[in-house]
Amino acid sequence: MKPFRLAACALIILVFSPIVFAEEKSPREEVNTAIDEAIRLLSEDNFKVFIQTFMPPETLKTVTQGKPEALDEMVRTIAKEKVEPMLKALKIAKTLKPTLENDGKKTVFTFAEPIDGHRSLTLIKIEKYWYIDD
Repeated sequence: MKPFRLAACALIILVFSPIVFAEEKSPREEVNTAIDEAIRLLSEDNFKVFIQTFMPPETLKTVTQGKPEALDEMVRTIAKEKVEPMLKALKIAKTLKPTLENDGKKTVFTFAEPIDGHRSLTLIKIEKYWYIDD
């Protein structure tokens, strides 16, 4: 009877382990959910996390390297001048069909009218995450 219990336990572990150990998918892995996440962060005034999440990693590294205050300056700029146009652009982008480029690693949402001087919103995929490319 003991070997049967051991085999049954092993089978249960094998069957259910993918459920227990499944990695939660990031909203940034798909374009539409990435836009939703960006809207959420901006709407909650979580500008620092927005920048750290949606600025391409190399750009963020270049901008902040040797300048620890640079991130705080960007946060102040977004809070003061950019949050409303950014939210507007993201919300309009959700209603548009994007143009895919670069084998699906770049998506461009073109606006009928400029938003804060921008005619489009571009997202790029680096590895498995989408970032806003300005």
